[in-house]
This record gives sequence, C-alpha cells and structure tokens, in this order.
Amino acid sequence: MKKYLLYLVAVILFSPMAADPGHDASCAKGIVLFQKAWRESHDFSWLPLGGLRSYEDACNNDTDYRLYYSQMRATLESKVGNHADALRFNDWRGNSYYKTDELPPSVRATPATPYIVERSLQHRFVVVNERHHVGSDRLLTLELLEPLFEQGFRYLAVETQAHWDDINERGYPVASGGYYSNEVVFAQMLRTALQFGYEIVPYEIEDSQRASENPDEPINRQVERELAQAKNIIARTVSKDSEAKVLVHCGYGHVRETKASNWTTMAYFLKELSSRDPLTIDQVRLSERGSLTEEHPIRQEALKRGLIGGSPVVLLDSTDERVDVSASTDIEVFGVQTSYEHGRPSWMRMGGLREPVWFDTPKCVDQTCILEAMDPSEGEHAVPYDRVEAKHAERIALFLPSNSQSNVRILDLDTEILTERPVSVGVPSVHE
Repeated sequence: MKKYLLYLVAVILFSPMAADPGHDASCAKGIVLFQKAWRESHDFSWLPLGGLRSYEDACNNDTDYRLYYSQMRATLESKVGNHADALRFNDWRGNSYYKTDELPPSVRATPATPYIVERSLQHRFVVVNERHHVGSDRLLTLELLEPLFEQGFRYLAVETQAHWDDINERGYPVASGGYYSNEVVFAQMLRTALQFGYEIVPYEIEDSQRASENPDEPINRQVERELAQAKNIIARTVSKDSEAKVLVHCGYGHVRETKASNWTTMAYFLKELSSRDPLTIDQVRLSERGSLTEEHPIRQEALKRGLIGGSPVVLLDSTDERVDVSASTDIEVFGVQTSYEHGRPSWMRMGGLREPVWFDTPKCVDQTCILEAMDPSEGEHAVPYDRVEAKHAERIALFLPSNSQSNVRILDLDTEILTERPVSVGVPSVHE
C-alpha cells in the first residue's frame, strides 16, 4: 500500500491534485498554493519550493497530507541541486518494510553497467527504475546508453516525457517537455540519448486512454495507467519496428514483473502483451537514503565492507550468484554512495561529461538565489546544464561540459532574473 501511494503521488505531480482547501490543517493550504504555483511556473518547475518550505512544520504534523508534501518537497529540492535535502524529505517512512536477510560472508562488487549489458544480449526490452527525487538514480541509465546502442538499442522510453513534445526533432529537452526531466541529470540522459541516435519515446497514459467512471464497475486507476504505459511502449517501438530494442526508464515499482492482488505493473503487462521477457533492473530498494539507519540492512553491511562507492554496482557471492532481496525483478543494483566536492555531489561529474568550475555570486550574498547554466545554442526554454541553489554565498561550484561556454542566469526564488553573465570552461580544474 505504501508503494501504491508513492505512485499515486507521481501521478498527481502530472496533474492538479485533489487537495481540499477547506481542510483544517494549514498544510492543505500549502498544497493548494503549490498547485497554483506549479501551473503558473512554465519554465521554472521549482517555483513552488520557497512557499512549500514555509509549510514544513504544519505538513510534518499532518497525517493526511504528509506523504504528498514529502514527495513534492523532495522532488523540488532535487531540482535545485539539494541532494541531501531531497533524500531527507522522502525518507521519513523508515525501513520497517525491509527484509533482514544477511549479506553472505564472501561477496564482491562488480560494476553494474557491464553486468547488465552482458545480460541484455537476449532481451528486446531493458527496464531500469528510479526514485523521482534522486538525480543520481539517473546515472545508471545514462551509463547504459552507449553500450546498449552498440548492441542495437535505438529507443529510449521515458515515463515523464510529454507525448506532444517534439524533442526528437528539436534535439534537446525543454522545461515544458516533462516534469521529472526538468532536472539536470535527467536532461543530460535525454541529450546523450539524442546525440547517440536514440528516438525518445513518451509512454505515459494519455487522457484519451482513461475510461469513463462507472459507479457500478469501479476502475483501478493505477492498473489502468500501468496497462496504458505498456501498450504505448509496444505501439511506439516493436509494433512499428520488428527489430526494435528498447531501453525503458521508469519510476519505482513500474519495473516489477510480479503481480499483486490489487496491482499489476507496467513491466508485467509489457511481458504479457509483447510476449518478450524484459530484463528488469531495480535500484530503488538497495540505494542510498538520507541517513544510514534508513537504508536496507544489506546495504548497510555492504557499506561497512567497503563494497559501495561512486558507481552503481551489483553484488555477487562466492559462486557468482547475485545478492538480491526481492524476486520481483531480474537484477537489483546498489546505487552510488554520494561523496561531495566543493559542497556538491561528486556524481555531478556524470562520468566525465561535466567538470566543476567556481562561479562568483555577489548577488547572492544577502539572499538566496537559483543559478541556471544555459547552453547559448539551445532555446531559452531548454533545461539548463546545471541548476543549483546558492544560499547567502559569495561563490558556488557549477558542473559544466568541458570546453564549453554557458550563459548563467541568477534568479531569486520568485524567478526574477537578477543578472546574467557568461562562463567559459577550458581547463578541467577548480582552485580553492
């Protein structure tokens, strides 16, 4: 049930929520204001963040709305580069649902990407999931793009992408093209896929696919959504291209191949409707949380043994069998353990696609600012190369492509542009 509520929140983020303005608790008022700001934000999907922060205490004490608030707050914090806060706000549910299997005494870590690529040879679909508030969860799919392209994969299906957006013709992501893709790692994943020659395939349920409500035959809206997603992937890939190989990037439990009594997932329908067994990879269960105590016990033990670091890994026992804690997916990946440089996650280097450079922020000494580093060759509505919040800071590290020039706009929390100036990146170094 907890997982279902998470997916419900994800759906809600795509459409206005049914928050009740008449609810006694002020948290409901904060959520209504979030809806309004979100609908008006256009290029700046992080706009509601400042307002939501003022409702933190009220929402933490509101059992009806806390789940909605925590998911929204975590996602918005991630969009302005606040990785630690994003983890913290979505980890309050604890780890009581975790199994307590023990890590075998003899175990080794192997890089996840080559392990997955080798096992993808016999599959037409590879499905990888993410937590929508964790930018580092997108690194695995980013790493898989090149080796899977070499194997003949030509389609990247993404849950968040709007079906009407012309990203394949334009060649880069824009803010209005998707809610979760308006984050810098997700945007780089799309840019890289397009550069290799992938076709981006949107597969979220469309309004025309929703059945009319019948009081005599209640509709399970989550299952309706999962089925529509699977149908859209099939119709837009293997049905039109008999040789199609598809990398699918999804959220949370859409990746599960098993069926529950009240829930059937996209990956399950994908397998049933296409008659092709997808290779499913989960990186939600065993990945980083806001604090060690909230992490899966097996991850905690793996960290103690030094098995987890700056790249996603799979753990193998002495017989080269995977260390898994669930039978609902084919492979379980242990995500990165974040380390920081210059106050920001080191994984923002994105496998060498970015390098850090200091940027002076005198406008942000007496206030909080949002910095967005834009590619001058892309339109003004493009998702930036980097976006980060500067809180009363004289300078901040931006992660930008090597040998590039960006235009950095500095905004206040109401999206007013305070100033703009260019920055060039030549030599890959940062001087303290």
